[in-house]
Amino acid sequence: HLNFTQGSYNSLFGVSPSDPNHLIVGAVRAAYSVNGGSSWSALPNSHSDYHYIEFFPNSKNCLISNDGGVHRYTFNSNSRTYSNQSLNNGYNVTQFYCGTFYPEGDDVVAGSQDNGTWSGRNDNASFFKVYGGDGSYCEIDAAGERLYYSWQNGRLRRRTLSSNANKDLYNALSSALGTTDYWFINPFTINPNASEQIYYPSKRYIARSLDAGLTFEKLSNRIV
Repeated sequence: HLNFTQGSYNSLFGVSPSDPNHLIVGAVRAAYSVNGGSSWSALPNSHSDYHYIEFFPNSKNCLISNDGGVHRYTFNSNSRTYSNQSLNNGYNVTQFYCGTFYPEGDDVVAGSQDNGTWSGRNDNASFFKVYGGDGSYCEIDAAGERLYYSWQNGRLRRRTLSSNANKDLYNALSSALGTTDYWFINPFTINPNASEQIYYPSKRYIARSLDAGLTFEKLSNRIV
C-alpha cells in the first residue's frame, strides 16, 4: 500500500485518540490499520506525498495534508473504510521549480513541484496543464513553435504548438545517457539561435541533440 522511497521528504504517522490500535501512516501514498498494524488497507488517495495528520478529539476522523493541499478523512465504522473530501476551497498555492517565457514576452510555461507543467497564454489568468508529474525544466524555441518540457528523473518531451502534437524524446536521450544517473529535477537548455540544438547534462555526462531531440549524442567523458 505504501512507497517509502521519499521518506526524507514526505512521511506521516498518526494514532487515533479514541483507539490506540487505529493507525494511519503515509509517504508517497497512505494506509491505515484498525488492528494495531497486523494488517493494512490503502487510504483513498487525495494526492501523492503525505506530510501531516491531525486527528479530531476522540475520533478516527482526521485532517491530512499532502502535496495537493488539505483533506478531511471520515471513517465509516460499519464498513471500516475512509472517505475523503478536499478542504482547499480556493486555497491555491504552487511551488514552481523553473519556467520560461514565450517569444511574445507575456506568455509563460513553468514546471511545478508534484503538480505538473502549466502554461499561460494571452495574459489569461487561467493556466492550462501541459503535462503531469513533477513539472521540471522547459524551453520554447525562438519561433514559438516547439515547446520542450520535462518531468522527474530525466523524462523529456516536445510539443509542436501549432498542432499540439507531442513527441517523447526520452528513448533517444536514454540511448545516449542511459536510464539512470539523472537528477530528480534535471536541467536542460536549447540554443536560442538554433533551437533544434538541445543540451542535456546528467550526473555523469552531457548530451546534445542537433535535430530537436530525435537523436542525442554524448559530448563528454564521464564527469564523476
